Amino acid sequence: MTLHRYQHQLRRKAWKMLFYQTLGVVSFSFCLFFVLNKNAGYSALMGGMIAVTANAFFAAKFFSCSGAQNSKDVLRAFYIGECRKFVATLFLFFLAMRCLTLAYGYFFVGVCVGHMAFWLATALPLEKRALSQMLAEQGS
Repeated sequence: MTLHRYQHQLRRKAWKMLFYQTLGVVSFSFCLFFVLNKNAGYSALMGGMIAVTANAFFAAKFFSCSGAQNSKDVLRAFYIGECRKFVATLFLFFLAMRCLTLAYGYFFVGVCVGHMAFWLATALPLEKRALSQMLAEQGS
């Protein structure tokens, strides 16, 4: 397996993790919507989508340097991605607080659920065979 193909698999895995994060946030928000009230579900959805959007900013920047062989380029993309994620989170928090009518408790619970869903999505099993093949090819 070539390095480019492995990077393509990692990029697909990252977008799949974002999909699962979004699915977790939406599921939690629908539960609140039907069990509690409309405002609780809406507030949790807005908070969770801030976490999803920030992670999407990071993934887009980090995987924009595909094929980079230089570790400095990869590290630079990582730091720029994290900075964009942080700025996006601050900006989206500001917009949500100023422009939306939210139940802030559920909003912050939604943010927490969004981050927890991301960490749970990272626990999904990686394709161990693909990783071991790549490592074996680099060793030979």
